[in-house]
Amino acid sequence: MRRTFYFLLGCILLSFVVQAQQLDLQRLQFNGTLPEGLLNTRSVVLVRTSEAPAKEGAEPWKELARQAHPFLRDLGVDAVAYYDWRNVNAGPDATIAFGEAFRQRAIKNVVVVEKKDGNVVLSIAPIGEEVLLKAGSPAWQQSGAEMETVFASLKRDISKASLELGNFLIIDLPEFFYTTDIQLNKRFFSYGLDLNLDKLAVPAYDIFVEENQADSLADLKRIMQNYPYAWGITNPSAEGKDLRLKEGYQYELLYLHTSAANIRRFLNYGADNEIPLELQADTKDDQSVYKFYIRHIYTGDVYAGTHWDAAPSWEEALKQHIEYLRKAQAANIK
Repeated sequence: MRRTFYFLLGCILLSFVVQAQQLDLQRLQFNGTLPEGLLNTRSVVLVRTSEAPAKEGAEPWKELARQAHPFLRDLGVDAVAYYDWRNVNAGPDATIAFGEAFRQRAIKNVVVVEKKDGNVVLSIAPIGEEVLLKAGSPAWQQSGAEMETVFASLKRDISKASLELGNFLIIDLPEFFYTTDIQLNKRFFSYGLDLNLDKLAVPAYDIFVEENQADSLADLKRIMQNYPYAWGITNPSAEGKDLRLKEGYQYELLYLHTSAANIRRFLNYGADNEIPLELQADTKDDQSVYKFYIRHIYTGDVYAGTHWDAAPSWEEALKQHIEYLRKAQAANIK
């Protein structure tokens, strides 16, 4: 009976996860439809590549952007900003904030340029009114071994669609951006003083879900057993006010997953020579890492923890975040 209950709970939470995903190209409807305003409105370009840096400090996504921009410019696509996909898709707070920032800039289209398995994949979709990419939105996608071939396909389909050209002042070179203002009121390198009194919401993010298991959140539950205070698994699409007023949660666990440099920009860590040693990053490369933090739902205050506890896997990052929290708890008791 207990196993059946957990299986059903896992299925329910998995459905919540699917609804809450912000950036998942597979949820678009790739039917060859191009946004009507592609050539007379602004577009943002998200660049995604699994290529390793050729040398220390290099950023492969920027090189891919430089290759793609002349093609977009010549076709009349006004690509006003380029971002690393990992940065925009770094976590719930980040994706929501980027979507709001793009809409405020009157950006109407999302162009995704990918380099994977030696192929170039180009995807184009309209920006959603409430989420960055709305599930089921009609979209266009093409892939090929050469960038020239992929953009030649786009040129043909633009011609077939008879799109109206209105973008005549397009920048010659791509402009790169890294971050935006996520929902931070105040940021503290500590832990909430009343965590011991209030319940922590742990949304069932898709990173936690293990498919084809009776208990799809088993690893999360195992790690969270070490959290010293009250907590509960929640719907990741639930609004903060509902978590607080209807379910009794005062804090929420959040994460970022991108390069260490990007995470430190999001959370305003500051330069290494300006902060204590324990808050300095222990990685200098472009490797993606996970970083957990806790937000007070009512005030928006963010607690990033007393140490730089990011790690390549979410399991290790969450373990470390809880371990440092427990150490801080023990020190306060003394």
